[in-house]
Amino acid sequence: MQELVSIIIPVYNTEMYLRRCLDSVLSQTYKNIEIILINDGSTDDCNEICEEYKRKDKRIIYLNNFNQGVSESRNIGIRIAKGNYITFVDSDDYIDKEHIEVLMKDVKIYNADVVVGNYCMKNKCNEKIFDGNNYNYGNVIISNVESRFRLFKEFNSGKIPCYIWRIIIRKTALKKINEFDKDIRFWEDKLFCISLLLNINNIYFEEKITYNYFRGTDTCTTKKSNIAEKIYDILKVNNKILEMIKSNYGINERLESNISEKNLEVVFYFILKMYEYNVVKKENLKQLLENAELENLLLKINRKKLTIPQKIKYHLISDANMFMIYLYYIIGFKCKNRIKEMIGKKWEEKNY
Repeated sequence: MQELVSIIIPVYNTEMYLRRCLDSVLSQTYKNIEIILINDGSTDDCNEICEEYKRKDKRIIYLNNFNQGVSESRNIGIRIAKGNYITFVDSDDYIDKEHIEVLMKDVKIYNADVVVGNYCMKNKCNEKIFDGNNYNYGNVIISNVESRFRLFKEFNSGKIPCYIWRIIIRKTALKKINEFDKDIRFWEDKLFCISLLLNINNIYFEEKITYNYFRGTDTCTTKKSNIAEKIYDILKVNNKILEMIKSNYGINERLESNISEKNLEVVFYFILKMYEYNVVKKENLKQLLENAELENLLLKINRKKLTIPQKIKYHLISDANMFMIYLYYIIGFKCKNRIKEMIGKKWEEKNY
């Protein structure tokens, strides 16, 4: 007999895509599923669509969450889930009809605590941008601290993306870790995945693509106004991961430095995005760079091991005045060149 699988779908303002998502879940070849819809206070027609599908299929459970965020929506789903295995689907994505069957087959063959599915990224027009996993780990048995840290580095570096929506988890494994942190809205899935990784013994990576991830919908796009919030969340996640490592394995300075180096790169990237979107001023940048959690991140980095580009980023982030000069001259110069190119092209079109 098939074991019950709980599919948790947080819903927020995705009326354009929600029917496609729900139809794909209901058409699964693996039939013993329960579908838990958590509507996080949508202001469009998502509520009506969820109610409609609830009437269609008795396997659907529908609840309203009232703007508590995607993390709490997932937590609510986990708390009420009756399945022995739990997986997540975002409401603007869809899954192939054999998605659950493929993941559960891997669970049974390899006795895996977690199976990481493969995905395809698509745009609004349903055109493929690229395939997800370009690695082949197969079955990984985490037998010692070294093998756990080796896999951890792959997740932390982004080589293996920490997307919660493509994995299936044995429910007993979830009892060993904390819930999603509802105070973190960006990188909440990374924190959850890393916590999970530190507490499981067997993970399998599936090659077959069965999940279709959509990039560029309104609910997924990086918004200009909240880039600073994303940076603060990255810093919180960085420190929480460091705390988890320390509490489980004691102080590991090399690993702490590795984690902080990777996150320094991400913080630097988002600061550049703030400037590009014209949402950063000197006083805002100074406030951001004097954040205690950022200072903690910088303290964990072994500067002697940094490459020259990393050292430049380190020193810029350490000095708000220097960073503003860099942004004005370096980024400003690039923008001027871009404008010159555009003017040049228009002049050529006009004269030829």
